[in-house]
Amino acid sequence: MEHKEKGTKNKALAALEFQLLQVQKKVADWLNNKCRNLPASALMVILIIFCSSCASLLVMLIMGKI
Repeated sequence: MEHKEKGTKNKALAALEFQLLQVQKKVADWLNNKCRNLPASALMVILIIFCSSCASLLVMLIMGKI
């Protein structure tokens, strides 16, 4: 019985993984279309701001400020 439940869980996880990958692909395609006409310098500034924000958030999490 337990083996049968494991198979069902694996199928459910595989279906969930497939759905998440489909959503990820749609979002990536949408973002690519939106950013296609931006100059390289603007993309670099966006990347630097994003990475700085994530790093700041992680430092705050580590220090227990959040």
